[in-house]
Amino acid sequence: MYLCTMKAYFFNYSHDLCMANHSRFYLPPRQVLEMEGCLMPLAAWVASPGDWVVTLQNSQDFHDVCQGFYREKCPGVQFCSIQECPSNVEWVPWGIDALLWERLRKVGMESVFTWKMVEDVRRLSSRQIAAQVLRHLKQACGEYKLCGDSFAITDEQELRDLLESLPQSLVKAPWSGSGRGLRFCYGRYEPPLSGWCRHVLEEQGCIMVEPLLNKLEDFAAEFRALPDGRVCFEGISFFQTTSRCTYIGNKVATQMLLRHDLFGERYPEAYFDALIAQLERILSETLANRYVGPLGVDMMLCREGGEIRLHPCVEINLRMTMGWLALHLPRLLASDVTAVFQMRYEHTADAMRKYMNHLPSPLFDEEGRLMKGALPLVPCLGDTRYSAWLAVTPAEDLG
Repeated sequence: MYLCTMKAYFFNYSHDLCMANHSRFYLPPRQVLEMEGCLMPLAAWVASPGDWVVTLQNSQDFHDVCQGFYREKCPGVQFCSIQECPSNVEWVPWGIDALLWERLRKVGMESVFTWKMVEDVRRLSSRQIAAQVLRHLKQACGEYKLCGDSFAITDEQELRDLLESLPQSLVKAPWSGSGRGLRFCYGRYEPPLSGWCRHVLEEQGCIMVEPLLNKLEDFAAEFRALPDGRVCFEGISFFQTTSRCTYIGNKVATQMLLRHDLFGERYPEAYFDALIAQLERILSETLANRYVGPLGVDMMLCREGGEIRLHPCVEINLRMTMGWLALHLPRLLASDVTAVFQMRYEHTADAMRKYMNHLPSPLFDEEGRLMKGALPLVPCLGDTRYSAWLAVTPAEDLG
């Protein structure tokens, strides 16, 4: 049997919105597609020599620019359009959804992912699954100073009663994009929140409610689901969000440094490691060999009742994540250096060029690893309004 070694990375960042819509004819917002087009080359940092990075652009000039931009630090990675992708590759998308299936079908590759896989991934990506995993973890690891609750509600009166019984809560649609599909409630079930909740109940069948916690840190445990059914821990990613739960960026460093910064004297690492072992088991049973690829479990450190506790399962992202990407970036850094991975949008391409030009120039050690300054991670072209970079930042600015 032929063993496929080459991979084709297709970073369809519109995945979460497509998952919520669940139509192969869904058209993501123009701005989301623009972001997708600009940031798809980020996949080069995950790829290996001989792999392909698929982009929305069909221009050979664009692919030549990407080839030159990544030649030194991502040698052997090649760029192509979806139509030009070789047939003998393993596809590694950002996420599997109905729109991706349709994109592949149009170029004669509908067999890459079956429709059953699309349906399985959507069902397993529901926040109801994350709530179930959270309950299992709290039952199995009750002694590890855990916190957090998540309730799936299908009846509006039950929803009203629960929200009005909680002083502060976070209300979520079962499927939504990053930072979207979320609403805060402060003990009053009234418009516009009530109208939004009613719409979600009608469209998605239930709604999730979580008591709001005193969050100290956001982070994630990154895993890989293997073809043999096992789910294996790959490392932690340490990220930042806004007060509205929108992703800002990742701290990038070795696992030893990230663990020290995250846990320190605040939370026992032995508890975390024991929890991860249980999570590997629970995820393997939950996925039951219906998904293969990277996934991330969002977690939080919180202050509750005068002590620091761990929320072990805020979300399960059954897809590639920015945290997974961040796991591949420490190789770019000099020894013991900590950096931040960040992305930015500007209203005009000129404003983006000016912003990128004002970032401090990168300074490398003798082995070509970043010591100071900022290293762009995608080429900044004439019409680019989205960009991403890795910046070595003073410790006091990392949060």
